[in-house]
Parts: sequence; C-alpha cells; structure tokens
Amino acid sequence: MKGCCPLSTRDAYGIPVERLNKIYEQLNLHGVVKVNELATLFTVSKMTIRRDLAELDRRGLVVRSRGGAVLKEGLLADDNVGIRQIQNVEKKQAIAAEAAKHLVPGDTVALDASTTVVELAKQLGNIADLTVVTGNFLVANVLLSSAVTMHFIGGRLRREAFSTTGPMAEGNIAQFSFSKCFVSGNAVHLTEGLMDTNMDEIQIKRQILRNSERRYLLVDSSKLMHRALLKVWALSDFDYVITDNGITDEIHQQFDKIGVPLVIANGPL
Repeated sequence: MKGCCPLSTRDAYGIPVERLNKIYEQLNLHGVVKVNELATLFTVSKMTIRRDLAELDRRGLVVRSRGGAVLKEGLLADDNVGIRQIQNVEKKQAIAAEAAKHLVPGDTVALDASTTVVELAKQLGNIADLTVVTGNFLVANVLLSSAVTMHFIGGRLRREAFSTTGPMAEGNIAQFSFSKCFVSGNAVHLTEGLMDTNMDEIQIKRQILRNSERRYLLVDSSKLMHRALLKVWALSDFDYVITDNGITDEIHQQFDKIGVPLVIANGPL
C-alpha cells in the first residue's frame, strides 16, 4: 500500500506520540512551555519531559530554552476552524475552482475536514451524478440544498473542526471506494510530505487516501515548505498538488525537481 504507515503509539525512540502531540498543543496555545509545568501536567518526571522536548527539537519543531522550550518560527499550528475559515479565502477559492475542473459526472468523492474543501463543496452543485462522502459538517451544510448524493460519516464529534473522527468514522470510511479524494493539512514539506497536528484527523485523512484511486492535495502557498508535528502522507503518492499563484519560483522549481505534479490555480475569482 502506498503512503505512510499507520501512526504508531510510540515514535522510533520509544516516546509516546500522544504525549508529544499534547506538548505540541501546549506550545501552540502558549508559545512557550516549562519542564516543571509539563512534568506536573502529565504526571511524569522532569527527565522524561526533557527527553520529549529533545525529540521535538530533533524533529525541528521547537527551540529548547533554559527550563523549557519555545515554538520554532515557520511552523504551522492546528487552528480552530473558525479562524482557518477566514484565512487566505481568495487563495482557497481559486484552488477550489481549479480542483472542481478535475471532477466528472459519476465520480465518488471523499472530502476531509479542511476549510479548503468547504470552498470546493460550493463548486459541486452543477456536477451530475456526483456522490460525496464526508465527515465535515461545513461541507454537509453547503451540499444540503444541492442535488449531490451525500453520505455523512458518523463518529466522535471534534467540535473545534466541525468534523467526525475516531474508530467509528474510520470504519465507515473503510467501506467506501473513492474515484477521487481531496484533502489538505497544516503544512506541506518536500521531504516530509503532507503534515498535520491532530492524530484523530490524520487517521481519517489516511483512511480516505488509502481508499482513493486518485488523490488530490489542496494547499495554499502559505503552507508550503513548512512543518507540523506529524506526517500524514508522502507527496510522491499524490496524483496532483493544487496550490495558488502565490507560490515562489524557487519553491516551484524544487517541486519540479522531485517530480511532484503541481497545478497552479489562476488567482482570485
């Protein structure tokens, strides 16, 4: 099977991934963390927290400081969906318009919980015989008044993302076979691939990608060449990466060198 292997509960160094993720969430929330406070929060020793911070430092996600660590500049965090909805709207609309050109009548499409695919959903009403599978409440709301056949994935509600996640959602998605899927994430890096910060959402994205014949990554140019906490999927396993015309020539050339199929949306509609 192409793409990343399932997320382990521990990393290659034996450190629990869940605790690393929670430490990273604290960094996103406060910008700085202290060893003493984290040791109390997670009921572990200070030495354990120091090893955790050293691992995050090794991954290039934090800068260690005396008694703690700070979030490294250039990283993209997991924002509340309400914030993400108002960020780079014109870029997302342009990307969505380009992505819609790749859909044809009869497609069965999976859409993840990203705000970019919400803009894509707004473009789908006139495509005949289209089936959409999603756990994204915002996408469902857009498609309610359309003729699109929609399957909404049940599961555990993730309120900050307006989406469903968890084993039930993963199991439901596993029953489908998609002609195409459209996903996004917090960051895209040439060597690390698509990256994100929430383990539940990552598992949903991976299940969608596993079950799709063609895979589309929708990402605005502000997320390119950045890192997030966790890997989702290799860039080489996407059929298309669609971004906006804010991409620099240098980044475009780097994508060309590794053979990633990059499509540039024309610009604001």
